[in-house]
Amino acid sequence: MSALLRYDEARNVRLLGELSVQGRVAFALVCCQRLLPAYRRFWERARRGDPDAVEQIAARLWRDLQGDEMPGAELTAALDRCMLAIPREADGWDEETQAYAENASAALAYALRTRLSGEAQEAAWAGARAIESADYFALRVPRGAGPMLFREKRDSTSHPAVQLELFRQERDLGELAAAEREGTLRAGLEFLRARGEREAADFFVQPRVVDGE
Repeated sequence: MSALLRYDEARNVRLLGELSVQGRVAFALVCCQRLLPAYRRFWERARRGDPDAVEQIAARLWRDLQGDEMPGAELTAALDRCMLAIPREADGWDEETQAYAENASAALAYALRTRLSGEAQEAAWAGARAIESADYFALRVPRGAGPMLFREKRDSTSHPAVQLELFRQERDLGELAAAEREGTLRAGLEFLRARGEREAADFFVQPRVVDGE
């Protein structure tokens, strides 16, 4: 049985620090990409937030990475718009979808802040938001005999959704580092974006229930 992957923010910051600013932004943005459909589901359920803004800003940031650069004023305006799109608990709380929408829009804000500052920590925080979403899902879904069994008796790190996102982030960091060494980062961005969109479809993985667990 393979060892469990565990979240290590300090390691992620170190690895991100070895990438270019573009590589750091790409990592943050692909973490956000896997969460974007969850933001729209929140809007469809709660009729709050601004999914069009979030999706448009993410698409614009991908184009920026591919060479259609955003000037500083546009980046600042996009960050302001993104911050306004983050759902606020003071406006209400939807148990099923709001935490994911908050994390999606916050991850996008961190991607923009990475682009503005170049800081590896900002990109790492975007990745942390994706892990938080998987963890929130893990602590809420039923497992075994009842809906609270997983929360009470299991470390959420072992949940398939958490393990999958940890694996994907480790893979993304490795691939980005390799692309930078080979000078192929920009050429691979469209693939990275498309893969993030595909992976959004199975971000929330239900655990396999085994009799007797």
